[in-house]
Amino acid sequence: MSSDRTKINVVVSDKFTKDIPPNFQIDDNALKIRFKGRGTNFDLELEGIETFLKHKVKSEVLDLYRIASTVYMIDLQLTRPTRNPSRTINVLMSVSNKGKWDGQKQHLESMLRFLSGDNFNFHFVQGKLPDKEFDFTENEPNKAISMFSGGLDSLAGVSWLTKQNIQPVIVSHDSSSKRTTHIQNTLYKELEKIINELEIIQIKARSTLKSKELTQKARSFLYLSLGSMIALELGIKKVFLFENGILALNIPISISRVFTNTKTAHPKFLADFNELIESLFPSSITIENPFVLRTKGEIVQELDNDKFKPLIKETITCSHAFKLQIQKGVTAKHCGKCIPCILRRASVHHANLWDYDDEYAYNILDEFDNLEYDAKTTLLELLTFQKNLEKDEMDILTEIPEFYIEELDPFEIIKTMRRYGEELKNMIRNKGTSSLTSALSGLLT
Repeated sequence: MSSDRTKINVVVSDKFTKDIPPNFQIDDNALKIRFKGRGTNFDLELEGIETFLKHKVKSEVLDLYRIASTVYMIDLQLTRPTRNPSRTINVLMSVSNKGKWDGQKQHLESMLRFLSGDNFNFHFVQGKLPDKEFDFTENEPNKAISMFSGGLDSLAGVSWLTKQNIQPVIVSHDSSSKRTTHIQNTLYKELEKIINELEIIQIKARSTLKSKELTQKARSFLYLSLGSMIALELGIKKVFLFENGILALNIPISISRVFTNTKTAHPKFLADFNELIESLFPSSITIENPFVLRTKGEIVQELDNDKFKPLIKETITCSHAFKLQIQKGVTAKHCGKCIPCILRRASVHHANLWDYDDEYAYNILDEFDNLEYDAKTTLLELLTFQKNLEKDEMDILTEIPEFYIEELDPFEIIKTMRRYGEELKNMIRNKGTSSLTSALSGLLT
């Protein structure tokens, strides 16, 4: 067997990849993904999507969806090495327009490398040709796709759209978490009471196999592809992803964020994704995050009205929500001490909506001596980062290169981070115990 054959470790099995090209060799332990037919192990839920659309998904749009679902399946099934978290992944799959995807292969792989840290190599074979080339026609100028996770930011995004007289079409990904599904469904019912003729699609794109890897660093590629698919098929030009700048910009606001940061809404990823869409479907849709230079507190202010305030407690923010879900005797859906929970509490305090918030399993604002080690460490790291932002802007940019983001003004990013710092410190000053504020006094000035 020739040693110069490309070893494939992921195959999307269909009749077009059944006959392996001579320059490829399938690894004995290759992940085989099947989207339909016997042995299906990933449900695209096409029937539900096409029922919502009232027509079949066009072949070239389906290519995008299948590729994004393949990447998501890989994220779940191929474990990351302990010492080197980057994976090398060679994918063999069919597409309806091989020439078009071959032209975008390098860009696609580069985008996914930035997003996930993995080395993707796609090898496309020609599948069933489309009946006709895709042509985008704008049909709904007063509508926009509103990506919806069930979190505070995405809820605020719906409110933001309605204030601008834009009718949201809500698109969610239901990845099988019972709690997330329940939260999304609860919010849908309430939003339907607020917004007339609200259109909602919750896409249950999921693997039927047990997950082997929990990091899911590339999930946002599927998330945005779902919104893009609906927008392309309905003729809606705008897709909005709503994420506060503190988390979207991936600035290392604590030591833990250096290692756990994901680039879900990073401006570079969004720019790369937009470039991919423009190349595949010219003059069609754009993806935007209008909250990228706003703090979470500034975003939550969008919910300060009688219709949306009662929904705040129904949203979920916690990064440890799954662990709480399976923990006996815990009813809270927020841990209270992870960074997203701390940002959430500071944001509702800033927006004067403290009394509308959810309960927390742990009180980060308790007596300082009562705080667990990890809670103390997180608070100290967050406040120390803010202390460092008191330096001259040029010194900050020298010490923290993550502030350099090509798509944005780094000085505006620094201003955003400083405003978030004031939100955090004000919450601790006003809601923390006297021993907590005393212990942290040097970092609260």
